[in-house]
Amino acid sequence: MRLILHVGYPKTGSTTLQEGLFSKHPEIAYLGKPFDPRFLRLERVILTASDAEFERSLPTMAKVTESRVRSLGRSLVLLSHEGFLRSTRNGGHDVLRTANRVRRVFAGPELGDALVGVIIVIRRQPDLFLSHFVQFVRGDQAELDRRVERLLDQPREGFPRTLFFDEVLGHYRKLFGDAVDVLLFEDLIEAPGTYIRRVCEILGIDAEVGAKLAIGRHDRRRRHDEGFYLVEARKTLTHRTGALLAGLGLKQVGRALKRGSPLRVALSPLQTAAIEEVFVESNRRTQERFGLPLAQHGYAS
Repeated sequence: MRLILHVGYPKTGSTTLQEGLFSKHPEIAYLGKPFDPRFLRLERVILTASDAEFERSLPTMAKVTESRVRSLGRSLVLLSHEGFLRSTRNGGHDVLRTANRVRRVFAGPELGDALVGVIIVIRRQPDLFLSHFVQFVRGDQAELDRRVERLLDQPREGFPRTLFFDEVLGHYRKLFGDAVDVLLFEDLIEAPGTYIRRVCEILGIDAEVGAKLAIGRHDRRRRHDEGFYLVEARKTLTHRTGALLAGLGLKQVGRALKRGSPLRVALSPLQTAAIEEVFVESNRRTQERFGLPLAQHGYAS
């Protein structure tokens, strides 16, 4: 039996994989996201529990996991939760500590004979930072500028800390060995067919079936310009929020939001270059260690 964990990053096309491939391919026994009720407490314990609470809960959590996985009676079981690499989830958590907990719950003695693999998808840091800001912070340009300054002053704090890919990927490699596969979000945008088939290859499932299910589901797949992709994402977000507020009777506010003005934020070329400089050495190490064509996709390296 193989158990595959897709752990993030957030804002790297996770929904495309979750809704278009993982939950629909007939060869995959899909545990979530979204999780079924039996896994909701497990999620909370992994992400937010104190060390003492985690240790007390671990035996029960491991047994619940083992029971659920084995009850499926399938050769391939998959769990997807990009929140494991979103440090701002549930009030903030240490993603490396979370990785340790994921290892102990999903690759512990209760599942000793299972082959456990990990899939991680990364994305250029400025784009990931901006997209994360738009969805999870939803502030204006002044707030974005403040967040950029904070990133440059304290790059090892909060969400920016998770963008040192060599450390995060290296930690997962230390925990799970060669069973860690790293993909690039940019490939989903530029070559979705190749990307989906690569995911299917990693999972060991029929790639033609996977391609029919998933190719075309990512709503920005034809947008090769990342800046334009993000602008389109903001328009979609504000339009939906505006429609909701209009439906609640706040028509004037709703119309303003549907025009998208409150979230029309962007990184300047100088800000982008400054952010890239923070992560350039990390990207070089990531490229060397994992054999990823980061420079080819515009990563500062």
